[in-house]
Amino acid sequence: MNPRRSILIDRLAAALAPIALAASSLLLPGLLRAQQTPQTVITATAGEVLYDMVVTDKHGRVVKDLTPSEVEILDNGVPQKIKSFALVSRSVHLTAADLATIGAGSIAPSTLPGFNMVAIVFDHNMDASGTVLARQAAETWVKKDMGPRDYAAVYRFDQLSYPLQTFTTDKAALLRAINVATNGSSRQFRDLTQTANQLEQQATQLQQQAEASVGATGSGPGTAGPSTTAAATLAEAIMARMVAQSEAFAASGETTDASRSTMNDFLGIVHALARLPGRKAILYFTEWLPVNANTDFLFKDVINDANRANVSFYAIDTAGLNLATENGEIASNLNNAAGISRTEQNVGAVSMAQANESETTENVQYDSKHLMSDLAASTGGIFVANTNDLEGPMRELEADIDDHYELSWIPSSGLDDKFHTVEIRFTRPGLRVRARTGYFAGSAPAAGAVATAAPAAAFEAPMLELANSASPSTGGPVFRQSALVFPANPSLQTVEILMQVPLGDFAAAPAAGGKVAEHFSVLALIKNAQGQQVGKFSQDLPLTLPASALKQNFLFERTLQLAPGQYQLEGVLYEPGKKAGTVKQTPLTIGADSAALRLSSIAVVANVIKLDKAASAADNPLHYQSVRILPNLGEPLVKSPNARLTFYFVVYPPKGVTPTLTMTFLQSGQTLAQIPVQLPAPDPQGKIVLSPAFPLASFPAGDYTVVVKTEAGGETATQSANFTVSGQ
Repeated sequence: MNPRRSILIDRLAAALAPIALAASSLLLPGLLRAQQTPQTVITATAGEVLYDMVVTDKHGRVVKDLTPSEVEILDNGVPQKIKSFALVSRSVHLTAADLATIGAGSIAPSTLPGFNMVAIVFDHNMDASGTVLARQAAETWVKKDMGPRDYAAVYRFDQLSYPLQTFTTDKAALLRAINVATNGSSRQFRDLTQTANQLEQQATQLQQQAEASVGATGSGPGTAGPSTTAAATLAEAIMARMVAQSEAFAASGETTDASRSTMNDFLGIVHALARLPGRKAILYFTEWLPVNANTDFLFKDVINDANRANVSFYAIDTAGLNLATENGEIASNLNNAAGISRTEQNVGAVSMAQANESETTENVQYDSKHLMSDLAASTGGIFVANTNDLEGPMRELEADIDDHYELSWIPSSGLDDKFHTVEIRFTRPGLRVRARTGYFAGSAPAAGAVATAAPAAAFEAPMLELANSASPSTGGPVFRQSALVFPANPSLQTVEILMQVPLGDFAAAPAAGGKVAEHFSVLALIKNAQGQQVGKFSQDLPLTLPASALKQNFLFERTLQLAPGQYQLEGVLYEPGKKAGTVKQTPLTIGADSAALRLSSIAVVANVIKLDKAASAADNPLHYQSVRILPNLGEPLVKSPNARLTFYFVVYPPKGVTPTLTMTFLQSGQTLAQIPVQLPAPDPQGKIVLSPAFPLASFPAGDYTVVVKTEAGGETATQSANFTVSGQ
């Protein structure tokens, strides 16, 4: 053997220091007690677009007698022939895909119930009077307006997001949660919110009950479908999985300030509601929507994702008309501003401090109201302000979610992989519409595929065209991408999508305060073997940052669940100022792993970031204990006296068994070292999280491969990763 390689083997063996890590999981089941009821459901065939809208008269009353002859649809400015048109109640209904996720794919969706969904959110940004107003309005809706098939959940935003009541039709439970949300303390919020272990156990029980219910009632051809009880269990199981996966996104988001926390909390709820088709609502009570220059992109993400998920925001400004009900600081500033106006008439001069104070107050009020109005209007909802009487708006909310129109058409231009604007016109005078502004006409290569009218944001359009072009562009800005697979659930595995963008590669312009401004957008598409889109994530990033930050990277990270199969990750990085973009395609294999022994992808660790307690509790596979793992996506590792080469991966062993594990290092296909690793016992969740570290100085410059192999009960699982050590 080469003496140099022999020395390397010795160094590697001595340096191996596996660290068993603990990770937690967060499940948030949304419980739904569904009922059998006749329902109107618009269905579509391949090539059609499904669309929904609320139509009101000039007084804001929902119009229920509209006919197709009174409606004109313009798709990219071209009139379309309406194929299906109906006034729909109980807008949310389960699909075949939803049923397939819990092993009930043979159930006919038409035999299952329809329902409405409303998430009631109370923000901490309310004073005592505003809180009372919010509580009274929510209680009024529950007691008087909430229908028998309306399912509501109650959230409290108070630095953390507290789901105080999961989706239910139980009015008494909702009223208790509303009372805690508006009268309780942080401790009461925590007490009412289920623990991660309780939620996980509940989700498991629902899954088992759903399978038993389907088996007991029959699901094959010729059967009438599940009973009312079985249907309720099916809905509960689906909601449990759906909300659990999406709540983890909100908890794993940035919480460095109130604005980031609020936006990520919203995204978590929106993603929870996105899984089910139909029109959903978020009823949001606050006096202040915390959006600033650094989080404006997140605010846009909320609007874009809400539109894709058919979620409408009903934003209620609880400040009302009375200054006494407004934020104390704003009220004080307003009083000062009023004094300035009176004094100015006599003195004719205003100090700079007074002018700034008045301007700040106006900007604060205008910006918050403007943002709340934008949030509602952009998602087809309603903004309510300048009133202390909220009974009318609550009735309007119920009318909107209870009755809206669903229609479909076949685009005359076909499904051309482009963004289409939609304009609605009426022949009847005085009508108004609340609807989304457009959709992305993704191609439908598979038989029976339907183009839902999930809109693409304007910033996504050029990236989607690049991704779907015959010759994807490679001449734009540089980035790296990867997908890490964590098979905690062998039938639906967690995938971390990662895109790393060097901030110094864009055109930066001088900005105020000695900072620089730049603008880029990212898009990640996940397509299955048939070319169908099964996941889409995007973010528009107009940034203002210190010049020193240009030496750093931006990491775009999103999570989704995929069944075993072959996929492709298509990443797009686009610079609007230059109208230039780059597309990268990465094959992604989700293996049909054994249910007994499984091994995650192997991540080379670039860095770690300390997390706060809220983020630490998230079920993000790249979080452990109190830190967040930042994977290396291919950048050469640079040696320094104390530099470490650290790996991160997870073993999912059979219950009651501690497997064996070896790490093998190769260079140019030749084995350099093969080292056995003694594993600790699994953690309470049944997994073993490992982060072995080595002195980087032990590795000469070059390209390497590490292969991790674990064995238990006669089964074997293997994963590998490549890394490069720089000679500098």
